[in-house]
Amino acid sequence: RARYETILKQPQTLDSPPPPPAEVPPLAPITPPAEPTPPPPPITMPTCYERLVPSAYQTIQAAIDAACEGDTVTITPGTYVEGIVIMKNNLTVRGSEAEKVILSPLGKAGIILGAGVKLFTADNLVLSMDNAHEGVQALPTAPEKITLKNLVIKNATTGIILGGVSGTFIVERLVIIESKALGIHDRVTDAGIVMVQNNTLVENDIGYYLDTNSGKHTLVNNSITTSDTVGVAVSATGSNQEYNILGVSYTNVWGSGTNNYYSYRSAVAFTPYGTGNVSITPGFITSADYHLDSTSSLINAGDPAF
Repeated sequence: RARYETILKQPQTLDSPPPPPAEVPPLAPITPPAEPTPPPPPITMPTCYERLVPSAYQTIQAAIDAACEGDTVTITPGTYVEGIVIMKNNLTVRGSEAEKVILSPLGKAGIILGAGVKLFTADNLVLSMDNAHEGVQALPTAPEKITLKNLVIKNATTGIILGGVSGTFIVERLVIIESKALGIHDRVTDAGIVMVQNNTLVENDIGYYLDTNSGKHTLVNNSITTSDTVGVAVSATGSNQEYNILGVSYTNVWGSGTNNYYSYRSAVAFTPYGTGNVSITPGFITSADYHLDSTSSLINAGDPAF
């Protein structure tokens, strides 16, 4: 028993604590991955929009000069004593209302297209000329598409002159009146295509004049009447190609001074290739209003495909 008590009275000792752990070096900071190189900023093109005359530009030419590719120049009704020159590509020049935007150029053509123009549209304009200049000079070198529509051209030497070696020329819903020489002078060659459709040509010396021996030229749904000499003529350079390159269908040629159709190359009248052509009085509302009267035989007499 004494031995047992001696053991109990001895101070109890704990095992020595373990040595502190070795110091752990701090972790190296984590470097985030490099940001990817941003793409280059997109190429910004000039902002293209509608240019308004005269609210934003006092003249039509000023709006054209300020325009960029793809712009539309819109003109409010009025008379503008100016002709315009188009040197930029892919512009539209239009009147805001039909037959109420009048260009009255003095001593110059109404509209001139530069040689480099590939795309252009003129719409809803009246060109009141001075009997000394062309209404429209459309002579680009290699156009893609030139559209002339809803124009009235009065008292020009030639209403419109077309030229080029490629592309498509669309001439539609024009009224060309009293041109001193030619209503339409068509000089488009090679791969060029000319579509003359739904036009009224009245009292021009020659209504339509084909002055080329190549290209493709189509007249559809036109009224070419009371020409001073010839309604539809082929120039002396035609080289007997009028039957190969010119098609005339559903067109009324009437009241020409000498011949409705005439080849200056052969010095004879000719019958064009095509169908549905007639030669009858058109039946205009009045001698100054070239819309068809409700009793006109030409109403619903055009090409059913149009």
